[in-house]
Amino acid sequence: MINQASANQDNRASRTSWLIALFVGFLVAYPFAYVAMAQNPHLLIGVLAGDSYHYLAIARKALESGIYTYDGVHVTNGFHPLWQYSARGLFTLFNFTSHEQQALALISLSVTSCTLGAVFASMAIQRLTGQKYLGLLVIPGIFYLTFGVHVQTLSVWSTVDGMESAYSLLFGGLFFYVMSKFNDLSDSAEDLIGACKKIGFILPFMILSRLDDVFIIPAFYVPIYLHRSALPNRISAAFWLSFPAGVAVICYLIYNIATVGAAMPLSGSTKFGFAGFTTAYLTGVMHFPPLLDLKNLVSVKQSDGATLFPNFFRLAEVFYPLVAAGFGLFIVLKNHRNRPMFLLLAAICGYMVIKMSYNFFFVNAWHQSSWYYGLANISISVLGAMLVNEIVGELNFSSVGRAAFATLYGLLMLFTASLKYFHLAYPTANELKYWDRKDEIRAELVTRGATGILNVDDGIGAFLLDLPSIHGFAFATDTEAQKAYREGKMLAVASARGINVITGDYLATDLAPLQTDLVGYLKSSLAWETMRNEAEHYDFSLLYYDAPLRLPFIAFKPKTDAVN
Repeated sequence: MINQASANQDNRASRTSWLIALFVGFLVAYPFAYVAMAQNPHLLIGVLAGDSYHYLAIARKALESGIYTYDGVHVTNGFHPLWQYSARGLFTLFNFTSHEQQALALISLSVTSCTLGAVFASMAIQRLTGQKYLGLLVIPGIFYLTFGVHVQTLSVWSTVDGMESAYSLLFGGLFFYVMSKFNDLSDSAEDLIGACKKIGFILPFMILSRLDDVFIIPAFYVPIYLHRSALPNRISAAFWLSFPAGVAVICYLIYNIATVGAAMPLSGSTKFGFAGFTTAYLTGVMHFPPLLDLKNLVSVKQSDGATLFPNFFRLAEVFYPLVAAGFGLFIVLKNHRNRPMFLLLAAICGYMVIKMSYNFFFVNAWHQSSWYYGLANISISVLGAMLVNEIVGELNFSSVGRAAFATLYGLLMLFTASLKYFHLAYPTANELKYWDRKDEIRAELVTRGATGILNVDDGIGAFLLDLPSIHGFAFATDTEAQKAYREGKMLAVASARGINVITGDYLATDLAPLQTDLVGYLKSSLAWETMRNEAEHYDFSLLYYDAPLRLPFIAFKPKTDAVN
């Protein structure tokens, strides 16, 4: 009878845990589902992040050409593979051919993945802390509650963006769910190897979702090395942790070499370069604005506070997790090496230190955004909940105190989910204007002789206008175009491919400067980075100006005396 009563109590506790986790999942999904049902599914397109259009454009062209391509002819690998493969598979399986069908399919996949990831993460938190109410902390997320709220970044809903970050949350949540089953990990080699085997089979999905999350593998090596079991057992654990991901990554690299001629994604190699001094300066300005004025006094190249201010979120996403994880790793290594969860705590803190350091020093802040940090974001929520549990344990909260926390925090969750709904249902700006104008713009371009577009944007033109396209910054590109970008010959390679128009969101402006000094305007725009070395050999003219979008379409052609 006692055993039966204990089993019944365990079943009730398990049901309660799942109910809390499902409540979390419901709040992740319901703003999007309710907008689709009560308002208009078309409004959901507003959640797409800029770079999601690269995935959409490549998957759309893959249906027609049978290859992963941005321009319809040349193969590209400028994407994180698992999300791109899923997008293409989804469109093929259900024969989604219209722009709206494809966009909504990608958003639905994003919502579903994020919902499941949040459910798994909530269950993991409950297991790791032993406190069910702490499973609520997934929404809106601990990073958002502490840092992100100031710059409106990295809530749990930020991963619903049509990007690979949805898979980072899905497989990250599953990773922590599996790890939570080892929350009483002992010193035995059997437990260590068993944990590493199970983790090892999740890591390939995490890494192929977001390739720079490969840093999680070396982050595990330090706590495995410090384990008390014999060295051969530690080597075996490290092997099982690494082997599945190693096989997956090697196959992916071989596939890239065979199809594209480059092992690593071309987008990453285009963005890579030392940026530490710039990032350090911008981070300093974010915390102490007089540094901006001091730099402008002594430098010819001026910094614009109006441009920097709305982009501080890019720096916060890197800097604060780096600092917090750095302190966390130091504390764990110094004081908690005998804790059952040492393996998880040290590995995740180490992963964030490595990843954030890499992005701080080697990726321009302007190239980063929230989709870089889906796994880091859910990691902060899980580790943060464990820290909250330590604090609550010290305070010895009563059952009434826990109920008060759950009630107040549950209301906060409802409030933040409702704010997300209202943002979707009643956008402050017409984020869908390009969609409303796409057919008319394409007709105008074709009538005026446009044969292809050099895009200075995040891919929306390549997706919506259905014209041959080449990406002006060489992110979603092929080896020939990447080489041309590095050599300053993008106009030449575009012309050779029959492309004769340059446009993009980053060129949006009033009509006046285009009429008075078109070349002068190009020199002041982001497009100049693409053409600076060869612009003198080309003639430019305003082919078409779309007034509602303030978007110019600028024709270019080689001068008769051009020197290639």
